Amino acid sequence: MSKFDFSKYLVAQELIESVGLTNEAERITFLQMDREEAAVELATLSLLIEGTISNDISMRRAVNEESDKAYNRIGSRIHAFAKSEARSACGLSDEDVVRLYKNIELGGSRYM
Repeated sequence: MSKFDFSKYLVAQELIESVGLTNEAERITFLQMDREEAAVELATLSLLIEGTISNDISMRRAVNEESDKAYNRIGSRIHAFAKSEARSACGLSDEDVVRLYKNIELGGSRYM
């Protein structure tokens, strides 16, 4: 059994158990960036969110394009189990993600 307590992360725990990685969970790298990189990405996302409420159409278009880039850049560095946990915590289904990123997402499970 893993030393890490997944009781707060029920979706990830269920996925880990369903694929038989319970004893290997400690070795999974859930986030492939350090704290500083994560902080920069969160700040970038915060600015993008601000841009989505702009009245300037060209600004909103640029924000949408940058949002897609951020989704790919950040998403490629997050383990699929962590993504599933985050989607669940945000109350998003795979279909919701497809609607949000319809031009890049396939079935809501791009990296799964």
